[in-house]
Amino acid sequence: MSTPTASSTRTDAAPLRLEVVRRGAASVVQMLRSHPPLALRPLPSSGATARVGIVQSAACLVEGDDVRLSVAVGPGAALEVIELSATLAHPVAERAVRLRTDIQIGAGGRLVWCEHPLIVAARTDLVREVRLALTGDARALHGEALVLGRDGEDPGRASSRLRVTRDGTAVLDETLSLGAGTAAASPAVLGSSRSVTATTLLGVPAGSVALPTDALVLAGGDVALRRLSPGRRLQVRELARVRAAWTAAVLGVEDRRR
Repeated sequence: MSTPTASSTRTDAAPLRLEVVRRGAASVVQMLRSHPPLALRPLPSSGATARVGIVQSAACLVEGDDVRLSVAVGPGAALEVIELSATLAHPVAERAVRLRTDIQIGAGGRLVWCEHPLIVAARTDLVREVRLALTGDARALHGEALVLGRDGEDPGRASSRLRVTRDGTAVLDETLSLGAGTAAASPAVLGSSRSVTATTLLGVPAGSVALPTDALVLAGGDVALRRLSPGRRLQVRELARVRAAWTAAVLGVEDRRR
């Protein structure tokens, strides 16, 4: 079976762009620019919060893909990003697949984005990076999940980085590396785990929300929750309750059970 590859139009295209601004009491999507392999779709708003869905419009992520997404939440605006399916980082022959997301949130802005799982297939070579820059009292909830290989296979190479800053000062900078020559299999890192979830709550005082016993409160009062699972099926039920409560804290609405 041949390895799917990206066309030059996918590697050379401008970044996908999503902009949300505050107009009166509502948050409004001001710009949506997308192209394969991803499409951005406006969804019905929820109160004062704008909602945008991300769907795959072509095979993703395949060899040579260089997918860049830029998100801007203006001062006082609120945005919830909803992914509609998991993403598979396909096997590659030579060229790595790259996925970079740059997020900027203005003062008083709010963002909730809990990503669907990213599956790291055997023989892939994935470079993934999320940069999240907050200003002033901006708030955010960001969630991600990595599944290490499909059924019956070990994962390929991957580097997944999350960097968070507030007013230009680093709040959190962490990278998980998988593959030969990394320490991922160490009991101090992943051990025999087959999936990992990361949930980060930013700008909400830790004392104002219920925290699981395994949550880590960072120096500035932000919260990091990292969990490992021995199987590829993520343990999502209890985590979904935590994320629903934290979503409510970020968006300033009643707790929504999903």
